[in-house]
Amino acid sequence: MVDGRADTAAGSSDQMADGISAEFYAAVLGLRDLAGRVRRAGKEPAAFSVELRCSQQAAGWFERAEDLPPDAFGGKGFAPADWLAERAPWRAVTVLGAAVEAGDDDERPAL
Repeated sequence: MVDGRADTAAGSSDQMADGISAEFYAAVLGLRDLAGRVRRAGKEPAAFSVELRCSQQAAGWFERAEDLPPDAFGGKGFAPADWLAERAPWRAVTVLGAAVEAGDDDERPAL
């Protein structure tokens, strides 16, 4: 966006059950923030497509969000339904799974 705001952020939270939960949480907040910025610019998210880059493991979970139980992320205040709600207003949200960097110790099995 050309509104002068950074499109990246970093941080940590002890409320996340694991790395995939953190990726979902970041995606939900990111899409919500971006939609607000688009609307403040006088446009609608439906006019835009978004590309989301995440780990390959999380990409599988994003693609199957409709099938995940509400407590898939440890019941930490957000659920797969939040992702689906934030994804809905966009023309498209393309999820691209990237190789995880060395040192990632998330042991959750792939779906």
